[in-house]
Amino acid sequence: PSPPFEEEAERPGLAEWVPTTDEVSRLIAELEEAAVDSQAPDRLERAVAEAFEFLGFSVDQLGEPGETDVLVRANIGLESYSVVVDTKARRDGRLQKLEVYTLQEHRRNNEADYAVVVAGRFAGGKIVRHAKENDVVLLSVPLLSSWLQLHARTPLNLNEYRVMFSTPGLLDDLPTALKSAAEKREHWGRLLVDLVELIRETYHHGLNQPLPSDQLFTMLVTRLRGVRYSR
Repeated sequence: PSPPFEEEAERPGLAEWVPTTDEVSRLIAELEEAAVDSQAPDRLERAVAEAFEFLGFSVDQLGEPGETDVLVRANIGLESYSVVVDTKARRDGRLQKLEVYTLQEHRRNNEADYAVVVAGRFAGGKIVRHAKENDVVLLSVPLLSSWLQLHARTPLNLNEYRVMFSTPGLLDDLPTALKSAAEKREHWGRLLVDLVELIRETYHHGLNQPLPSDQLFTMLVTRLRGVRYSR
């Protein structure tokens, strides 16, 4: 005879299962501190390189005279792309001037698809206009931190992350397309968990026939006391 069924201990839901919380907190703290450590500019280089590695990119920290600080690559076959990233630490955390010609040279030398500048924050007006005119993305440390937090909760693929580099100028929020992709991924993740729990419970109580999708849908609606997923 089968051994008596024992209820499993309650398991955390998807939203609670974040094994990288401490790592993300450390990365963000270092980015924030490095952005205002103008006496050690290579500190921000290292922090940004580590952040992009966490996001899943292949990263080379260069930082030599005449070279970009960080070279970021998304090695995804035919859709591969690369990004030159210059980091700018300032004592007040605010970048006032954009070195356009240097960025263009870095991008050309590395045959990169995109160019990004990372700083604590950016002055408005002229620097934003120059970035738009010269295909440069301005990525602040707070927004990079939000990206890291999103990735820790819902990792997306590198092709979906391309949208972070494709619109020149100042990024003032995570792109709508990126947030929508994350919400969709989270939604499908919750559906998978709910289905597995429903099937486990149903078959434990003696069902030995396959369940058609329409019946699963109806059972989910009953179990969850409402329609949370489309048929």
